[in-house]
Amino acid sequence: LTLFLENKRFITSIPDASNPTGRNEGTTCDEEIWKEVSKGKIYRGDKVSISGNDYFVVYLPLYGVDNEIVGMAFAGKPESLILEELRGTIIQILILSVIILILCCVEIAFVAGWVKKPLVIIADNLKYLADGDLRPRQRAKSSIFEINSIINSRIKLSEALSNTIGRVQEVSSGLLKDGNVLQSMASNSSINADNISHA
Repeated sequence: LTLFLENKRFITSIPDASNPTGRNEGTTCDEEIWKEVSKGKIYRGDKVSISGNDYFVVYLPLYGVDNEIVGMAFAGKPESLILEELRGTIIQILILSVIILILCCVEIAFVAGWVKKPLVIIADNLKYLADGDLRPRQRAKSSIFEINSIINSRIKLSEALSNTIGRVQEVSSGLLKDGNVLQSMASNSSINADNISHA
């Protein structure tokens, strides 16, 4: 922090070993900066050299009692400190990003396993169903609505196929009985026809 009377530092916290006060007092800033600030403007910049070091800076006009600009106030930080803090922040962000990425991968793997298990059971059940095996197999369970819908549809399909096969068997049994009756009637008719022709 530095206070200027016009363009001359009279109080500062910036050290200067070559100055008898040990501070960078009695020196001036760049004339271009003073021209801007003396017009009532705020000056912001980087790479401003103070005592041989580059600074990020802000200069503000200081007004006197009669509302005239009598000097300026300076606040700044050495670029090396800001860049070091920036590097530290970037490293922290990168570490945090890697941790978040790892946690996301673990979560994805967990969810994938959670979704995969019931789907594998459903696929196995459908394979048995496609091979004509309608017996109930291991029942898949899931808290995901869509997977539950697939599970329930597979169960309904199996039940519908069982019912259809049951009805086909009933009709086939009825046809077999009717065929036996028809064969018996045909046999009787043949016997009766023979008896009539021999009579």
